[in-house]
Amino acid sequence: NAEGVVILGFGKCTKLLGDLQRKCPKVYECTAEFGVETDTQDIRFNSITRRRPFIHISPEKIVEVLPEFRGEIEQDSPLFSNRK
Repeated sequence: NAEGVVILGFGKCTKLLGDLQRKCPKVYECTAEFGVETDTQDIRFNSITRRRPFIHISPEKIVEVLPEFRGEIEQDSPLFSNRK
């Protein structure tokens, strides 16, 4: 479920949006369920296609890989999305 605010700028105000974005960076939080695969890449629709063991994933391993998820990330759209 997405929550947030969308800021729109019109006319000359659009020039101010860059400064606003730098002053108010985005922050993402998530809840993860390991060992689940879906056909839509979205758990909300309960389309689980496979469950796999995840005993090899420890809290220490998660902390170890977290830096890979910080900074700028190129994100692909899910197979089913609002993208036109």
